[in-house]
Parts: sequence; structure tokens; C-alpha cells
Amino acid sequence: MASPVLAAVSAAELVSSVVGMTRSLRHRLPPKLAGVAPPAENGTLNALLLGTAQSPPVWLMAVQGWATFQVARANDPVAQNVLRGIGAGMAVGHLVATDSPLWKGRRSPMSVPLYVIGLAGAVGMAVLARPGAAKVRDEGLRGWPDSPQGDRI
Repeated sequence: MASPVLAAVSAAELVSSVVGMTRSLRHRLPPKLAGVAPPAENGTLNALLLGTAQSPPVWLMAVQGWATFQVARANDPVAQNVLRGIGAGMAVGHLVATDSPLWKGRRSPMSVPLYVIGLAGAVGMAVLARPGAAKVRDEGLRGWPDSPQGDRI
């Protein structure tokens, strides 16, 4: 059985990453790794290998896209583990970013929503892809004894 909720959350996060990468390349915003930024003129190479100021690397987005497709199609347990790992890693990355739009002076009308959607998507992926989340994620409350729907289904 496919997992539409996990696939939708991952897809939304992936779209925010692609928009963030496009915006970062347009404004020449390189990634900052531990406060050190590679040269901005290597923007495309940075996006492929290291990511940008507002997105993970392209190779990681490709892996996330594959895993999202697998989970949407067949609820592949390997793909779920991949999404859980990517989500956890990206959540940490959002929180430790030195160029976060949550810092004073770094806010813009576009960067804050991208940051919030990316962080929420990453946390959602990590939570929804854990092994015990399958029943709630895929079936909701149907069939649970305490659910309002009870045994009527």
C-alpha cells in the first residue's frame, strides 16, 4: 500500500528545496558550512555538490525524489528509511544554518516561508517515516477502538 501522506510531505519539502536552490543561484548565495562559504562564482558546482544557502545539494534532492516516488507508489521500506534519514539530517541542517532567515537582518518575504516549509517538511518526513507511524499515517484513526468512527468501518 502506498503512503500518500508521507509522499505529499516529502514532495512539498522537495518543491521548497528546488525553489530555494533557484533563488539562491539567481542571487548568488553560496552555502555556508561552519561559517565558511565557497566562492560564489562556482554556483552551479556548489549547488550540485554542496547545496546552496537555501537548499540541499542536487544529488540529495534526486535521492529524495526517488524515495518519494517509491513511497507514493509502493510504500517501499527502504525508501521510507531514506526519507527518515534525509528528513532528520535536513531538520538539523535548518536549525544550525548560520544564514537562517530567522536571524535578525536576514529576513525577506521569500526566504522565511521557504525556510518554514523546508523545516516543517524535514521534520514531517523524519516523523512520518518512522516505523511506528505507518498505522496513523496511512489509516488515520479508522479501526482504533477509541476512535469516533469505532467499528463502523
